[in-house]
Parts: sequence; structure tokens; C-alpha cells
Amino acid sequence: MVSRRPHIELPYEQAANPHLTHQLHFHQFLTRKLMLTRYSRGFAVFPGGFGTADELLELLVAFHTDRGVRQPLVLIDTAFWGGLIDWFRLELGSRQMIDLYNTDFIQVVDDHEAALKILLDE
Repeated sequence: MVSRRPHIELPYEQAANPHLTHQLHFHQFLTRKLMLTRYSRGFAVFPGGFGTADELLELLVAFHTDRGVRQPLVLIDTAFWGGLIDWFRLELGSRQMIDLYNTDFIQVVDDHEAALKILLDE
């Protein structure tokens, strides 16, 4: 499986994933996000910090506003992501700040095998 991930250049950024076969470098977040979402057929999101949360929310906003085609979205690690998804549904959904339709395609799993199965639609 070819793994591609646009890489943003930051002065304090960790090293790139050693499993990457192709790497792109960007200086601007906007360009990186565009490339991340434009040509992807699905998304696997692992636990991360502010950058990961930012990218996840960018995807959800794009899907919510029909700026992007809804693609499979799998969050890996129920303990890490479960509270956020519950908050989306309970707080934002119950206050009608989002349409719950915009969360029903998000799947949360605990291992990469289950994520791969979802992303490959098996």
C-alpha cells in the first residue's frame, strides 16, 4: 500500500513517517489541506494534537458545506476519539448547531485492520 501524506514544514515539527513512499512539502497550511482532501478517497485519522484535530474539523466543515465529496472517515482509537464524537452528537446536534447527518458516516474503530476494511469497503 502506497502511503502519501502532505508534509508541512514547521520549525518544531517531528520527522516524517518512515513508512512514507512519497512525500510532498508545503509551506502553507491552506495548500496542504487542499491537497490532503482533494485527491483522497477516504481518511484514517489516528490520535494526534492540534494539527490532527484541525485537519479532522476541516474535513467535517468541507463535508458539511458541500465543498468536498463525503468520503469514508475512520477514526482509530475509540478511547481517544469517542468523547469528541459524543460531544458532536450530544452538544452540537441537540442544539441544532449541526445536522446529525454530518456525523453518521464517521466510524470509530480500535485497530488498523478494521479501518482498512472500512476504507476498502469490504
